[in-house]
Amino acid sequence: MKRYYVLLVLASFIGLAFIFFWLVLFPLPSARTPYEARALAVWSASGEEIVQMLKKIIEGEAGGIEVFKTQGDLAPLPGQEVVIGVNLSKDRGVLGLFSSASYSPQLLAYLAILPMEEIKILKLEPGREGVLVREVLDERFGAYFYTSFYALYLYQEGAWQEVWRKVIKNDERWPKKWVGRGEGWEGIKDKVDVEFSWEGGRLMARTQESRVFWEGPRPDAPATYTRERALARVYRWEPSWGALVLAQGKIKRLTALKGQEGNRYIERGQLKPGEKVAILDEEEAWGWVPHVGEASQLYRVKTAAGHVGYVSKEDVEIYENFLGPR
Repeated sequence: MKRYYVLLVLASFIGLAFIFFWLVLFPLPSARTPYEARALAVWSASGEEIVQMLKKIIEGEAGGIEVFKTQGDLAPLPGQEVVIGVNLSKDRGVLGLFSSASYSPQLLAYLAILPMEEIKILKLEPGREGVLVREVLDERFGAYFYTSFYALYLYQEGAWQEVWRKVIKNDERWPKKWVGRGEGWEGIKDKVDVEFSWEGGRLMARTQESRVFWEGPRPDAPATYTRERALARVYRWEPSWGALVLAQGKIKRLTALKGQEGNRYIERGQLKPGEKVAILDEEEAWGWVPHVGEASQLYRVKTAAGHVGYVSKEDVEIYENFLGPR
């Protein structure tokens, strides 16, 4: 067990080194989203070492590691499945799923994620459950941001699949000179309260969201300027899309489906007029800042083919709306 843990810690240091060089190459605050940084943090977490470690934990032979455990009806197998969440380090975690249908628990899937603070089972619809994980991305040293978010995972097609994610706490700050705005500091603070409910045979997630943009001489000094706002959103589980969605819409004109790389949106494909999409979220964390604007004009969408990316809001016609009061 010790050998597996040492190898995982070594892989974590390699991943952190990769993150450091990424931040050096892309120093602007808009150069990455929390989800890009999350992908970098876990990119190397795979292999036989994790499999063996999870098996040791389920067999009760591992000690000295923070473990989260719950169970639910998550796979099309007899009985309930056991979910194991493990925090390996400040930057690393893993989510495992075991079948209890046989005498010896069988590992069905695992996924490298960030360190977690909570895992629990949520019922999405009759006969279908998922695992909600509260993950933490702590990059306050050097990168100046701390993010906590919910991720909802389903077991399907032999693997964990993420079907929803939502930042619930976010604190980002940066020197103003990074964006050519002189001396001092500025930043964003987000706070989101989420209420889950069961309505019409489906899972609903209602949010109350607040955001503060601030400027000041230093992060620990009183702000000299603030801009605040609040809004509410409603997400609903849609089986046809396999996701919690804000709304459903269709493309109005030929438009690009974009992916985000650093502070750029790169075209990954095209969507045709009339093509239906699920609205997963509004991308506006940086668009709300006066001098960084493109993100406020985008929806994060899922296509009927299962592709996820960004589309200009003006190119989408909403025909079923759960966006909630503005």
